[in-house]
Amino acid sequence: LNVDGKMAHFLCSTWRRPDYTQPPLVGWAGWRLIEKRRDKKLAKRLLDGLLKNNDWWFTRRITGSGLIFC
Repeated sequence: LNVDGKMAHFLCSTWRRPDYTQPPLVGWAGWRLIEKRRDKKLAKRLLDGLLKNNDWWFTRRITGSGLIFC
């Protein structure tokens, strides 16, 4: 997770795609994990990063019609 909230699509030592990102499913995945573990502490640990990522999508990837593109 970057400071601005972006989660990079792919990083490795030989190839980097900093302009690409995964579709915004990480919130859904976090929710499923929290439900499965029934762990409120995990929810608190994930919340800041998820909020930053959500904010990144709505400030950097929103179209003129209000849709998000990835």
